[in-house]
Amino acid sequence: MSVSLKQFIKNLVDSGLMDLEEVRELRNRLPKEKRPTDGLSLARCLVEADKLTKYQASCIYKGRQKNLNLGNYVVLEQIGRGGMGEVFKARHRRMKRDVAIKVLSQRVTSSETRLRRFHREVEAVARLAHPNIVTAFDAVKDDNTFFLVMEFVNGKDMAAMVEADGPLPLAPAVDYIIQTARGLEYAHGEGIVHRDVKPHNLLVTDDGTVKVLDLGLVSLETDEPKLESSESLTANNQIIGTVDYMSPEQAEDVHHVDLRTDIYSLGCTLYRILTDKPPYSGKNTIQKLMSHRVHPIPSLRAERDDVPEILDRVFRRMVAKRPEDRYQSMGEVIEALETCTLALISIADENVNQTIEIPVAVPLASPLVEDATTMDQPASRAILVPTSPPANQPRDTQSVSIQADTPSSIRRQRKSELSSPVIILLAVAGILALVALASFLSRPTQILIDWPVNERPGFSLFIGNSRVDYDDSDPLAVDVSPGTHKVRIERPGYDDYEKTVLVPRRNQVSITPLLKKTP
Repeated sequence: MSVSLKQFIKNLVDSGLMDLEEVRELRNRLPKEKRPTDGLSLARCLVEADKLTKYQASCIYKGRQKNLNLGNYVVLEQIGRGGMGEVFKARHRRMKRDVAIKVLSQRVTSSETRLRRFHREVEAVARLAHPNIVTAFDAVKDDNTFFLVMEFVNGKDMAAMVEADGPLPLAPAVDYIIQTARGLEYAHGEGIVHRDVKPHNLLVTDDGTVKVLDLGLVSLETDEPKLESSESLTANNQIIGTVDYMSPEQAEDVHHVDLRTDIYSLGCTLYRILTDKPPYSGKNTIQKLMSHRVHPIPSLRAERDDVPEILDRVFRRMVAKRPEDRYQSMGEVIEALETCTLALISIADENVNQTIEIPVAVPLASPLVEDATTMDQPASRAILVPTSPPANQPRDTQSVSIQADTPSSIRRQRKSELSSPVIILLAVAGILALVALASFLSRPTQILIDWPVNERPGFSLFIGNSRVDYDDSDPLAVDVSPGTHKVRIERPGYDDYEKTVLVPRRNQVSITPLLKKTP
């Protein structure tokens, strides 16, 4: 059904996005022959002029303009939909800050039990401040609509990345999982278990930073407490989490799980982004759940021969059937995965030394070819190195060794003629890389307090609620766990000094206390 020009303008003014004078001014600036004569043509005109987004124009055309206003926010476009509701990109009216808004469905907010849980979870999530977690800004009730205001992340989730480009390369995939583990480690330290770690909930920004989504909100999917047994969850499709990534114990009792269920789901996520398929299959939900419990743990190396053995072992431990057989913390997962990067560096060094030997006719006076794009087999780069021709080979041609990073299906062999200086350089480069990584792995997580030694006597130092004994080191270095810590310095006759700092794993954060006498 077409919408008249008059009706569209009325809907537009009702939306609050433009007033009548703005519409008239825009219309009058157009040549008479190009002025809109109906609602559809005006909608197109406003989109082309960047006055409305396509989503806004569609809502106004359909008479759903009220959906574009959520408290102090104007909805720009829909960016997702899930079991808990819809997700929109929106903009604060006064601050002009773009945010993501998750509007909870009535199914989630239809009971007092769920609403109490919503407020409890949001309070917990609002305390989280970590570079690998999507920040929650606000929780709002607008009429009968409940919505959560979050940081808007300009990027793609890992599921979309794999769908678009296939399995991810090893190095970035491992890096993404390490970043995810850091965010989850911080959340676990704050008493929050995600329960639905999967590629769809892991956003990757344009600069390669991973952001964990939906922390603390997954438990809102459950029905009333009387329906929360595993039997009811299965029968009534009330499963918390996603079966492709769900730990065996989570399928049994959805609420009595701990951080080790997130470790299992993160392992399944690693498998998915490296193979483009879940670790277990089944015709239906029940079969998939049973596969997680009884089927043998799959091997990453069986799917990709470029996966080092150590990474396969780490993955298999992450997805062990029994929680006690897994890593017991995300910190342990991070340590194990960072160690895997040693193997990846070693493989990269080895690939540099591997070559393919083929005869190529090249005039002796010709410059060396710099790539192998004309070969049938793919290669990321190639360098042609002349070697001595066989006795039966014409003098105007020479044998060429093409050195390249190539698929393992191509026959490789070491270049025996590689000169000693090159070998030495490669060895030194490998050693330096290992030393650098070892240095990184051994870096402490500390708060450095730039506090003159002669000013310390008589003061008490607290990290959180724990009193810290300190020495005369300058600066004063205090070992802490990764996460947010409150530093407090007290002494009678002085104002208390307080500072809250976020300390990432293997980083040092410096503070300079200012101690003032009480007036």
